[in-house]
Amino acid sequence: MIWLIWILRGLDLRDGLSDGDRLFKMLQRGESQSADDFVRTLFIGGMSIEQIVDGPFRNAFIRLGELWEVEGDAGIMWEHRATQLGIGILQSLRTLIPEPIGPQPRAVGAAPASDPYQLPSMAVQAALEGAGFEATNCGPDTPPASLAAAIDETRPLLVWISSTASALPLEPLEPVVRAAQQVGAHIVIGGQRGIDGAILPDRVSAMETLSELTAFARGLAAQWRARQ
Repeated sequence: MIWLIWILRGLDLRDGLSDGDRLFKMLQRGESQSADDFVRTLFIGGMSIEQIVDGPFRNAFIRLGELWEVEGDAGIMWEHRATQLGIGILQSLRTLIPEPIGPQPRAVGAAPASDPYQLPSMAVQAALEGAGFEATNCGPDTPPASLAAAIDETRPLLVWISSTASALPLEPLEPVVRAAQQVGAHIVIGGQRGIDGAILPDRVSAMETLSELTAFARGLAAQWRARQ
């Protein structure tokens, strides 16, 4: 608690801005420590990782992604720098998650092939760890066969695919779907673009927000623990 008070004293929260606006300004200016302290304070104050990502994080990065339209090269630089700061912030949040007690269900996921974005899949990993999962993030630009191999190796309860670059066609994911079906895993496809209007097979779901995914995952985990 003393540590939380110390952080709050170092942040001016009387400016009337939303949490997303404050985080945007810190990230645009490259204020790594202030941004990290601010997000950690939100978490310690009671916001879940998924609430932080769906709220302030999402709002800040949408604005950062639009800067190039009016600021040109400087806007691209600010967005790229902020992305690196965001990676550090998510890693920092993971250190605040309490150590699990007892066995955990497993989850594995990635961004699909040709999708270079790191932050969305990292955010899913952090949120699922906060929800009591042992989560493995295979990172950006992951071919379907590689994600299928990760499913075979980890035998997860949940598989996530975070699609940001473009809407994701279902057909290339067939190796992933087969691997998940063989181990009885559920697949959740989400992200900024999500799935390309396909009829989804059994145990494959499309979800729009990290909060929705995490709530679904908690339900799966409760069923899994009841069977242990």
